[in-house]
Amino acid sequence: MVPTPRGDQHLTLHAFKVGDGMGLIGTDITEYKKAEAALLASEARYRSLIDNIRLGIALMDAEFNVLITNPALREMVSLDAAARMEGQKCYRLFERREVVGSDCPGRIAMETGSRSTSEQQWSRADGSRFAVVIQAFPIHDNAGKLSGFIEVVEDVTAKRKAEEGLRQLEVLRRVDDLRSQLLSNVSPDLRTPLAPIKGFVSTLLATDVKWPESDQREFLQIINKETNRLTRLINDITDMSRLENKVMRLDRDNYTMAQVLVSITTSLGNLTLRHKLVKNVPADLPPVNMDEMRIGQVVLNLVENAVKFSPEGTTVTIEARQDAVHLQVGVFDEGPGIPGPLLNRIFDRFYQTDNVVAGRRGGTGLGLAISRGIIEAHGGRIWVDSTVGSGSRFYFILPVQQAKESGHGEDTGNR
Repeated sequence: MVPTPRGDQHLTLHAFKVGDGMGLIGTDITEYKKAEAALLASEARYRSLIDNIRLGIALMDAEFNVLITNPALREMVSLDAAARMEGQKCYRLFERREVVGSDCPGRIAMETGSRSTSEQQWSRADGSRFAVVIQAFPIHDNAGKLSGFIEVVEDVTAKRKAEEGLRQLEVLRRVDDLRSQLLSNVSPDLRTPLAPIKGFVSTLLATDVKWPESDQREFLQIINKETNRLTRLINDITDMSRLENKVMRLDRDNYTMAQVLVSITTSLGNLTLRHKLVKNVPADLPPVNMDEMRIGQVVLNLVENAVKFSPEGTTVTIEARQDAVHLQVGVFDEGPGIPGPLLNRIFDRFYQTDNVVAGRRGGTGLGLAISRGIIEAHGGRIWVDSTVGSGSRFYFILPVQQAKESGHGEDTGNR
């Protein structure tokens, strides 16, 4: 009698010989068939998912053989829909496109047993470039052994363009902010030197008066002084703009702090005509890789600030010391000091402590902001310690290890 399955029951029949006849045994494989059907359905859903997802997917075994790829990845690497990569080495996927970036996240994932991420530039069949982020995930078998990896590739070209657009908008916002601050803060400073320049030039050009030579020379000296003031203002604005946009160039070489002070001796003397200048800078300090002119500019800015806030006849001190890590330079004054609430804003552009403390205006309020930008472009730090009634102490540090690398024309935008 032949066994008959009931309903959705599945049987496997086994025939065997019994005497002169044949016998049949039926094995119920219903659960096996159900599991097989469920597995096929799951595989179909999985395949449909990876075939329709917009991310590129590649499954590799431990020997870097391709097991599965999806249409999105094949399109990225310029393979037509009929191309079959399964069973071939993974590097064959990338033979038809250029890769900028040599790291292989799949190899790293296999070596480390953990997820690896890389951003690369790929080239399409038409030669256009596009950016991708590749994430590789290691696969372990039931025994915990690495059996391969999955690579997920995302085209991030549009995302990177959007990010660049946001960066450009931020630059424009900063430029607009700087322009607004310039209009409100610098316009009076521009008019102040222009008025006497215009006035004395008109006076000298007048034909109805014959001025004595001594008066003419005095007029020219005033014009020269105001022209220098205007030039300084323009230079400050230019430096601030370059620092804001990270395009200030640093002409670095190995200099000692003593050499920096020698290069600004005349300017220091002119600044401290009514003050006593003390220099405590050992001549035997080793050189540091720096832009001599820019560091000299920082020292002059700090000394000018000290002179402006110190009574005539008081002492302004410049000192320097150095260890294996940093060169530290300090500029000290004997002025009234800076109130604590103002210390956090002292290096802000256009911020002028004298407006708050004394109700008067002096300079553009850019000197300390420029000094901070120059020091930070060197990889250093600048700060102030001050107590009301005890003067102010401005410090900056530069990393001395940079003295090992001598170079010129460094662009701070590439740091």
